[in-house]
Amino acid sequence: MDEQTYAPAPLDMMAKGITIGVAFMLLLIGWIDEVSFMLMAMIAAGLLGSTYLFSVRAYRISADYVTVVHPFWERAWALAELTDISTPTMGLRTIRLFGSGGMFGYLGWFRNRELGNYLAFVTDRIDMVGLHFSERTVVISPADPLTFIDDLKMYSKL
Repeated sequence: MDEQTYAPAPLDMMAKGITIGVAFMLLLIGWIDEVSFMLMAMIAAGLLGSTYLFSVRAYRISADYVTVVHPFWERAWALAELTDISTPTMGLRTIRLFGSGGMFGYLGWFRNRELGNYLAFVTDRIDMVGLHFSERTVVISPADPLTFIDDLKMYSKL
């Protein structure tokens, strides 16, 4: 089987608002005090740039791996370790342990009652796919989650 690439879902309204709002706020703070403008511009560029590095560009399924594609690298998990696939929710009781809670997506470590601790590479909190591996749970949000799940079941033999 050839490898398949899937687009991430577009950023949901909250993620768009947080991304634009944080960028605007950092620049506005720097603009108020001209002396600190350069410092705030550098902080804004660093914050936005470092978060962008972890943003999701695509998801990929191959014969052996499911992969999250970032702007400059990829992160893969072996399909042999996949034990279950679910469609979880990121409800109000989800706690961000470490990562971005909306800027360029929901990226990093989160925890909720349904999944326990999980690693998220999510751009839209509505249509998420939970990938349960023997060692961890990874949550993603492909643009077409049903097709992704069907293809993943075919590749993984679940």
